[in-house]
Order: sequence, then C-alpha cells, then structure tokens
Amino acid sequence: MATEWDSDWWEPRGRLAQACLADARCLLGFEAVARRAADAMEAADLDAELDAVDALVRPELATDPRWECTLEEHDTEVEWLRGWIAGASAVQRARWAASP
Repeated sequence: MATEWDSDWWEPRGRLAQACLADARCLLGFEAVARRAADAMEAADLDAELDAVDALVRPELATDPRWECTLEEHDTEVEWLRGWIAGASAVQRARWAASP
C-alpha cells in the first residue's frame, strides 16, 4: 500500500527528508534508523498481531450495514498486508545494501 500511496523511503516527498538523503552524514543516521526498524519488524510477531486484529474486527465488519467493502475485499487486503509483513524488512535491507 505504501507504494500505492507513492510513499517510499528512497524518494521522500518532504524537503527535510530529501535534504537528509542528499547529505552523507544524515544518510548514515537515516540508514541506521531504517535498519533498526527492519530489526523491530522482524522481532515483532506482526503476523500473529494481524490475525488477532482480523479476528476482532471481522465479525463486526460482516454485520455493519455502512461498511463500504465486502468481506472478500477485506480478505484480499489482509492477505496483501500479510505478504508485505513477510517481505518488508528484507526488501528494505536489500535496498540499503544496494545504496551508493
């Protein structure tokens, strides 16, 4: 979804972030934070958290007459998020490893 929102760590929209990526010292700090974020994602049991949240909201979604999506659409988004969780830190690490 982040890519669908045109949000990318390598192409930030904000001026401050763009300036940081253009500065070698700031970029090193930025990379360190990105690595810690990847470590935290790997250490957290996000898949189990997603299961718990889905189990909590799914019954309510099924009975909410104002809900704008079908359960099938919800399930598709949950599976997309599950896939993103599984690969996000590896993708981020690969991008940092390939950086100049």
